[in-house]
This record gives sequence, structure tokens and C-alpha cells, in this order.
Amino acid sequence: MIKSKCGYVIVFCFLILLTGCFSNSGKPNNASDVVASSSAAPSLSKAEDYTKIVEQFQTITDELLKTCSFPIMLPTYLPQLDVGLQWSISPEIKSNTFSVEIDQKSEGASGAMYYGTLSENISKPSEQPMEKQFVKDSMQFKTINLPNGITGKEYVLDSTAVGGTAITWESGNWSFFVSGCSGDSFGSAISFAEQVINEINNSGQTLPSSQGKFYLIFTSNAPIIEIHWETVNGVWYELDWEGDPIETIKVLRSMVNVNNANRKSWTITLPRGD
Repeated sequence: MIKSKCGYVIVFCFLILLTGCFSNSGKPNNASDVVASSSAAPSLSKAEDYTKIVEQFQTITDELLKTCSFPIMLPTYLPQLDVGLQWSISPEIKSNTFSVEIDQKSEGASGAMYYGTLSENISKPSEQPMEKQFVKDSMQFKTINLPNGITGKEYVLDSTAVGGTAITWESGNWSFFVSGCSGDSFGSAISFAEQVINEINNSGQTLPSSQGKFYLIFTSNAPIIEIHWETVNGVWYELDWEGDPIETIKVLRSMVNVNNANRKSWTITLPRGD
């Protein structure tokens, strides 16, 4: 479930369980090649220690490894914050489960603003209600051509409403759904679809190799993004974010398996406003 927040602050949720699969393969020829790659998730080597993990997650890694029997995937990237803001986390770690609230706060301030949650989630995602509504109740439907030779489907519930148009497509084992305004301006479904496809294709990095689902729902405040992907043995991760879809994909790709890393050197500097 996505937890939304109004204002200039991006809201972002991690719902993470067990392990994930990523790749650092070379740049593919098309988006389908990117999504369908079978490379495994990168692991931190002993030489790398934990210095690549975002600083605040380094502080809880030992406890996660001792408490949870499954492989732990943690981010090595979070987006740059505005000037004067810094990351703050509130972890809750139990036997084979964890939940970490991610906040941002002003330097020196006692209070914090909710930013997201990182936690275990073991259930396979059900169909997104918004997608079901578009497929069932749309007034207009047509097949459209998307970048990189991808064919999509466009559904229109209300061409005058914010988020009244949706586009779906499949690439490899992934399915995608984005909603937005009609037309091709900022906030339109087609502009979001093109952003997602181009970022996946042009970055030269892969998405997780197993099946996944990507949802982007545009509201009057910001796009709300919900990503589910299967890692191994029916284990699913979920990444929720409100804001830039390109940043969402960057965070998704930054996850690394920390189980085999050396835990002696934790020196990474947390991203913050300069």
C-alpha cells in the first residue's frame, strides 16, 4: 500500500523481503533485453565492506543479518535532498522480519517528516485496483506504438480528468501500467510511459530478471509509483515511491546483497543537501 504525502517532499516506501536479482550487464539493444536479463543481483565483496550502502542502513545491517535468516538487500543510492535536510531512520527488527521507517529532517531538528518504509513482504501482489478499473470501464481503447519497438494499450476513462488516461505494456517478464492526463504534455500518460521505457533502455542496466509489476498513478500532487518484483522461490519485494519515476528506477537498481560483505569499514557519506 502506498502512503502519500502532499508538498514538495517526495514520499517513498520500500517494502522489502528476502533477496532480489539485479545485473550490471552491458547496454542492451532494446527495453525487452533490459528487463529480461537473467544476471544475478550484485553482492558486496569483502574488499568493498559496507561502504557502498547508504549510511543509515549500515548502522542496522549487523542486526538484520543476525536476526533474519533470509538474504538482506539494501540500497546503495537514495536521491539528493534539498539544502539543510538529512536522512533519518527508525528501525523495528524482529525474528525474520523487519520494518524501517525512513524520514527526512532538518539538521539539528528534533522532529522528522515521514519519507517511507522499508520492510519485509512475502505475499504475491494482487492485481492493482486502478488497472482493473481502466480495463473494465474505459470509454476508449486503442493499441499504440511506444519507444524501442514496444506495443502498448491505451485506455481512457475520462480524457478531461487528471489521471483519466492509462497505458499498459509488457516487456520480458515485466508488466507496466501508467496513468496520467490525456495528450502528450507533462503529467500525461504517454510522457510517463516514455520516461520509464527510455530510462530502462538507455541506462545500460537491467531490472530484476524474474517477473515484476510496475505501476505509476498520477495524482494532482505527484506520480505515485508502486513496483513489485519476484526474486527467488516466490519471494517478492515491493518498492513504493511518490515522485520522479527515474529516481525510483535508480533506487531499485541500487539494491545489493550484503550477506557476504565484510562489516569492518562503514564510511559512506549519506546524501544530503549542500
